[in-house]
Amino acid sequence: MYNITDDYLGEMIMALRVNRTATSEAEVYDLIQAALADIGRQGAITINPTDPLIKHAVRLYCRANYGYDSGAERDRFQTAYEGLSASIALDYGYKAGDEG
Repeated sequence: MYNITDDYLGEMIMALRVNRTATSEAEVYDLIQAALADIGRQGAITINPTDPLIKHAVRLYCRANYGYDSGAERDRFQTAYEGLSASIALDYGYKAGDEG
């Protein structure tokens, strides 16, 4: 599990343009953790949630998976997430212990 600050969580909730409730907090927190785990699963070793590329990938992941059962919006965000997370996983800086 990654240490996610309240500000980080709030920023992702704001990016989703939803009201901050206990339910949205819990769901978005889980999505953040899933995104970071997925980036690690793809091969990145150094995963700093505040790194700009990692943060953008998390934002895309959340947008792809929060509130969209299907459709063009979900697909667009999912495709963008997949491309960015694959690039991160292949980048030497994220494999060598650098901060990106």
